[in-house]
Amino acid sequence: MESVCPLVSVVVPVYAGQRTLPGLIKRCTAIRDGHVGIPRGLLHELIFVCDEPIDGSESLLAVAAKQLDWVRVVSLARNSGQHLATAVGVLYTSGDWVLTLDEDLQHPPEMMAQPLIEALDQGLDLLYIKSTTRVHASSLYRDFASRASKLCMRIITRDDYSMVSSFRLIRGEVARSIAISVDGKSYLDAVLFSVTSAKRRSVFHAEFSDLRDAHGSGYSLKKLLRHYGRLIMSAEFSGLRMLTTLGSLVGVPLLVLLLVLLVVGWLTGTQQIAPGWLSLFFLGISMNVFLLVYAVYSLKLLSVLFLRSSGSPQFLVISREIDARHGEYMRQFS
Repeated sequence: MESVCPLVSVVVPVYAGQRTLPGLIKRCTAIRDGHVGIPRGLLHELIFVCDEPIDGSESLLAVAAKQLDWVRVVSLARNSGQHLATAVGVLYTSGDWVLTLDEDLQHPPEMMAQPLIEALDQGLDLLYIKSTTRVHASSLYRDFASRASKLCMRIITRDDYSMVSSFRLIRGEVARSIAISVDGKSYLDAVLFSVTSAKRRSVFHAEFSDLRDAHGSGYSLKKLLRHYGRLIMSAEFSGLRMLTTLGSLVGVPLLVLLLVLLVVGWLTGTQQIAPGWLSLFFLGISMNVFLLVYAVYSLKLLSVLFLRSSGSPQFLVISREIDARHGEYMRQFS
């Protein structure tokens, strides 16, 4: 059976890329022409989604699209956020795989070959590409918020969100199937997690550097809070884990307080003076536990309703028959 070259569609959301987009297009052109050790034709198409850019990115890309027939520009009517812009770009793809990356050169497109080989060899549907070194300027609140939010999501869901990155390789069938269900309130990776198996997603680690200017990330604290708010709303929560976690956070302090009050009551004779105080305290604890359980399963129900109302598919049928032929072709160049 003859091996064939897989096709990779690259999707780039654009908001403020006037300075970096010419370099990105130049590098992608070299990849397309097979000048950087990557099979000629592997990069099937380059799709830019203009998310109401604040600079001259849109006119710059319009010129590039006229010069290069494999470059396509999609313009949104208003600013909709990185996740929705990425999903819109995915809808315009036709490749076997979709590679999403940022406009600002922190994600080297030349790295597409090795992660693709790993995805084909392991039969993956979703592969995140992460650097082994820091790729953006240090920010105390950004780093803390990122770690804390992903730890919380790991505890109260069944998924490991620490692997998430906007530099991702997605099987084309999966990407296009879920893209239509993503809206402005959705977190793209949460929707991807809802339709893929944990066994079919992984992380590819490599060393690459941030080529942005010294200003680093454009995320403010307010934007980060909105960003993680979408993650919380989009994720599929595990009710049992949430109950266990919140029960530990609330129940353990209450238990300690109860023991302290018991000791204090015994030492001061409060039990003899007001014998009903302990029963009232237990009643208060019982009501808090009831409210906790109610809140947990209400949030669980809301997360399920959110996923269903957004049109997220409950299952996907995937064909991996051609992976072996694609993998055989790619290994010739590794």
